[in-house]
Amino acid sequence: MAALVDTSVLVYRFDPRFPDRQNVATELLRGGIVEDSVRVPQQAIMEFVAVVYPSDRGRGTASLGAGCPPGGRGDAGPICCAIP
Repeated sequence: MAALVDTSVLVYRFDPRFPDRQNVATELLRGGIVEDSVRVPQQAIMEFVAVVYPSDRGRGTASLGAGCPPGGRGDAGPICCAIP
């Protein structure tokens, strides 16, 4: 039976501020992909996008994509920069 991936696992995977948690999330996701034992629900993807790329970016709030080059890759710049 497949397990559903929580939003926090996705966020930790791309958040460089917590390297230990990032490593655990990476191993969990990679292992789940290899074993075909994890699924990412649409809600987790939508919440992840909201965290990584907040809609109020003009108000000076930081996001996980803040370190990306200006412009990134279109509208999904920060997300694309976070994905290796």
